Amino acid sequence: MKIYRCPGCAGRVYFENLVCLQCGTTLGYVAADNLMIAIDQAAVFNGHQPCANRSTLHCNWMVNAAPLDGGSVSALQCDCCRYTRTIPQLDSAANQQALRILEQAKRYLFYTLYALRLPIPDRIQQPETGLEFDFLSQLPNEPKVLTGHDSGTITINIAEADDAKREQRRVSLGEPYRTVLGHMRHEIGHFYWDQLLADSDLLDEFRRLFGDERQDYATALKNHYQRNDGGEWMAQHISYYASSHPWEDWAETWAHYLHITDALDTAAAWGV
Repeated sequence: MKIYRCPGCAGRVYFENLVCLQCGTTLGYVAADNLMIAIDQAAVFNGHQPCANRSTLHCNWMVNAAPLDGGSVSALQCDCCRYTRTIPQLDSAANQQALRILEQAKRYLFYTLYALRLPIPDRIQQPETGLEFDFLSQLPNEPKVLTGHDSGTITINIAEADDAKREQRRVSLGEPYRTVLGHMRHEIGHFYWDQLLADSDLLDEFRRLFGDERQDYATALKNHYQRNDGGEWMAQHISYYASSHPWEDWAETWAHYLHITDALDTAAAWGV
């Protein structure tokens, strides 16, 4: 990703930094301008204020919220945090840490969505299909929490934030990699299929490249997990899972595109 400079000492700072480790300047990230600014956490700075989740979730994003009539500004969530609808119970340190990891990955995702100038409609703009995130924990005697996308809602099982559990899941499924950010990039691909392709004049081109998405999805996934593929998928797909159904081919390709663009962004920032 981009390397930023501290507005106080011009030292190197990074996307996640809350403070400059060289001079102690308190930092805030302005997403719309891809800019790191110096802030006073106790007051509004230049029309912005820190996200309400700064102390709890270590969010360094700023909220554009100038006070009205000289009054105080109420606590507001930034243009990344506000897309989260549901969070787990925060009565345990493990859940608190999991939520921080999930929200940090979401900020990385939104960094790229802003860079690509993609629309990010929320549930106010699109009540039925706008983007929202549910970060859920598995509770006893409750339906299994599955990571996935449904009509704009992206659900992530918070167990994915646990490195050991996620690695165990990766090995059991025979996946080459499995990351929290990878999940989000994949699921946001499903969201943008609905936003950009469904019912559009691009469907014929999509079907030419990815296949006919009208085939039964549940059946396709069942067949995928039952078949013994000898590597034939490699000729036409970015991953084995992409070969299961055209929707998954699209989402996997979308996720890998984001992997590639962000890797190139990071390489460019370091002069590679």
